[in-house]
Amino acid sequence: MIKNTMTSLPLSSLTLRLATREEAIQARKGAFSQWGRSLSFEKYLARDAIMDTLEFATDGKMNTWVLALRDNSSHPFVASCETYRRDSLVMRPGDDAPSGAISYGIASVFTPPAFRRNGYAAHMMRLLHRVLSPASSLPPFPVEIWGQPPPPIPPGVKAGDALFSVLYSDVGPQFYKLCGPVPGADGWIVCDPWSTIWDIDDSIDQHPGSSSLKWLEANDIFPHLQGDAWELATRVLPANAAASGGKVHVAVRPSREQITFLTARYLLTLPTPPLAPTRWGAAITSDNVRQSSYIVWAPEPHPHSTLLIIRMRCDSVRTFSVLLGAAKQAARDFGLKHVEIWNTIPKSGWMADLARKWGGRRVRRSEHLPAIAWYGRDKADDIVWDLNERFVWC
Repeated sequence: MIKNTMTSLPLSSLTLRLATREEAIQARKGAFSQWGRSLSFEKYLARDAIMDTLEFATDGKMNTWVLALRDNSSHPFVASCETYRRDSLVMRPGDDAPSGAISYGIASVFTPPAFRRNGYAAHMMRLLHRVLSPASSLPPFPVEIWGQPPPPIPPGVKAGDALFSVLYSDVGPQFYKLCGPVPGADGWIVCDPWSTIWDIDDSIDQHPGSSSLKWLEANDIFPHLQGDAWELATRVLPANAAASGGKVHVAVRPSREQITFLTARYLLTLPTPPLAPTRWGAAITSDNVRQSSYIVWAPEPHPHSTLLIIRMRCDSVRTFSVLLGAAKQAARDFGLKHVEIWNTIPKSGWMADLARKWGGRRVRRSEHLPAIAWYGRDKADDIVWDLNERFVWC
């Protein structure tokens, strides 16, 4: 273990910069004890090395950042994190249609054990706003408190263009909220950390069937995602914005990148999968794939033996019942004990009533709390995060 020599250093002596390749590997090695779960050390590193080659990480979309001494590049970094670039949408009051936007998902916030309890992770997150968003969208940097701002982003690195960023807190709602771009400003605000969970037993629920139900293999999912993204831009966001009374609506576009991230993570994580996954979802097909109801899932045997619904789109009592029945059957096939969906089932209404009818319970999660930081010109209180679902998680 590295001896802690940083306890007396002021935060103003530290800066945020891109990690070198060696530092990125070191960050992952250090984080193994925290996130390795059922993997061996070697398989954990091999999994992430493979993940780095997939479409959600290539072409500069994934970066590792480190908090380090500004004037001593040989000293070990004291905190690190990863960011993923996502195509997104924003719909403002008065707009005829949504506009394209960029957001970032933040993951793997880590402080080496030797440097903990010094406020380094919190300070790294404060500085992270400065590299993700345009300088014009933030208050002046508090040089008198934090020293010089992070160095300019190197040419070719995709950063500095975010309209918003999101993360998933496992340390409660307050830690990241207090990590604002200047002292006293809010950072990431937790937004609707709700799940609906169905327990799976040996009995078979009498969910209705459908002759139009089709099981989805990995490549079958992508046309539905394209149709989903089209529906989001042309119908869902405009309708939500019109009904919300002047709110600004944002969403990450459903895409093959997010789904590939989650399915690849599953395939590369389990040493012995309980079932070779060929079914990743189901759809009730129609002549127009843009209007098909569909569901996508990923098994998560550890730690809670759960089939996680990544994304679901449905518009009627029957399609919801059929797709939920398909998910429950998939959970049984995988030998899992629960089905869970994030923040799709509202507190009231027909979908909430139907979820309860089929045995669902709505719970407020204590981990993986979705939180958003806003960099636009609008007030943060006016922002509504649509499609705040598992497919956005990283």
